[in-house]
Amino acid sequence: MPWRDPFTALTIVHDDTSGAAYALNVQQDVQPSGSSTALFVAVRGYSRTTNTNAMVDDGHNIGVLGYVEHTQNTTIPLMVGTEGLAGNTSTGTVTTLSVVGSHVNANAGTITNLKNYDGLIGAISGTVTNAIGYDARMAATAPTITNYYGFLQSDLNDGSGSIANMAGYLFANQTNATITNKWCILNQDANARIQSLARIEAPGVTYQTVEASSVADLSGTTLFDDDDNIPANTEGDQYLTVSITPKSASNILQIDVQMVYSVTAADYVITALFQDSTASALATWPDYIFTDFHQTKTYSFRMTAGTTSSTTFKIRAGRQAAGTLYVNSRSGSGKFGDTAQSFIRVTEIGV
Repeated sequence: MPWRDPFTALTIVHDDTSGAAYALNVQQDVQPSGSSTALFVAVRGYSRTTNTNAMVDDGHNIGVLGYVEHTQNTTIPLMVGTEGLAGNTSTGTVTTLSVVGSHVNANAGTITNLKNYDGLIGAISGTVTNAIGYDARMAATAPTITNYYGFLQSDLNDGSGSIANMAGYLFANQTNATITNKWCILNQDANARIQSLARIEAPGVTYQTVEASSVADLSGTTLFDDDDNIPANTEGDQYLTVSITPKSASNILQIDVQMVYSVTAADYVITALFQDSTASALATWPDYIFTDFHQTKTYSFRMTAGTTSSTTFKIRAGRQAAGTLYVNSRSGSGKFGDTAQSFIRVTEIGV
């Protein structure tokens, strides 16, 4: 509805200092004779301050205070409880400006809290400290807003204003207004937890970590073949296993391994990673272990999960020459009070 200045025909002056004063109090019964495209408006009004006396406490300036009701079982495309213009045209301060389906058309001063439901923040030059919007929009030359909080927030259209901080729930890509910081969810309560029964999709986020470790003095004598074939799950001895159930088949599994080795005669030691009952190794790491040295070795491997079912990873290791491979001990003798640790850790990372 275009806004003009229709208020010169009837002007009602109120000088009340308490209670409620109504310029117009009407009831409109909508009874179209058939299917209707008419626009039925119960009240269209304009309320403005025209002197310098302040309003305090319960004093409010309300453009339209209305109640719209549909009492039949038919369909109405749109019902609007309040629709109009709202403005702070001088350099004063409005502590809270609440608009529904309205156009904030002027602000030469400061609006501390702007609560906007399905409205338009127009070409206003002042500042807004906090704006709370539900699917609100901004005009081509919008104001400077310190904090903007939006729910179901579409792109702020042609807004060229400046927003320092924007926090929203379900908001679209903001392509026009200059926004310094954006948060999808902003929680400022240190004791409040964000909990989800479903997975939270975000690249680089750690979904879960599982680990198996051992400080026991372990040993084995099964050899790894010194050839150009992929190691098989019959070579070496198995020392560690861990199972994980990925949240998404497309996520990444980061596998980190630490092994503490020693031998009585210097030799090459082969460590290999296996998955489930697959015979061939996923990864193989050869190392040279010196005689009677306690040596800690670390390895890592990345792969796409490829499943959302439980899957088990296994670490097998063995020497190339005949002899015993010791894990966590030094050539079979306990060291460090069983604090030397070997482990396999699997971390699921979102993509």
